[in-house]
Amino acid sequence: MFREMLVRITGTKTLTVENYKNILDYKGNLILIQGKTEDLKITGENFLIEYFTQDSMQITGSIEKIEFQITGKKANKR
Repeated sequence: MFREMLVRITGTKTLTVENYKNILDYKGNLILIQGKTEDLKITGENFLIEYFTQDSMQITGSIEKIEFQITGKKANKR
């Protein structure tokens, strides 16, 4: 069973994401990550995915904004 995304932020330079499904978009100023019930949108500058595995990834760069975007069935309930 797929669990909810776990996001850890260290200052404004490092972000670790666990339990994600897919990387939907990856640019120097935008990363969009698909989760079970929401997508995670990270904006900023000079992003680099330091590592990623099936279960986790670490992103470095200048993080300016982090947004969750509800997807799927839960989006229709709100």
